Amino acid sequence: MKYLLSATDDKEEIFTGYFKFGKNESYLDIGAYKGDTLREFLSYTEGDYRKIIAAEPDAKNFLKLKMNFEGKDDIICLNCACSDYNGVAAFLTLGGRQSHISECGKEIRTVTVDSLIGDD
Repeated sequence: MKYLLSATDDKEEIFTGYFKFGKNESYLDIGAYKGDTLREFLSYTEGDYRKIIAAEPDAKNFLKLKMNFEGKDDIICLNCACSDYNGVAAFLTLGGRQSHISECGKEIRTVTVDSLIGDD
């Protein structure tokens, strides 16, 4: 665990030191949960961005995500999993952070990152 902790950075440093946000930036949140990371992104950009795509495969989490960003035309919420192929996969829905692709799950649409961002 000490090796993992030594390889991490302070969240503030990540958002201000590594990322340089601007008006033309697009943001892709894979596994967006209920939008907690999106809220952080919005606070650091002060709403100054081009668009956001938030992909969340868990149906219960997706409903929370959608409710949290209702009415924001520049935030696209998608109920899908990101994968190395466009198609379907079995996804175990647990309604929290522990949901995952599993042989015993329900079918969920899968999309590639390339197909989500297109020409962005």
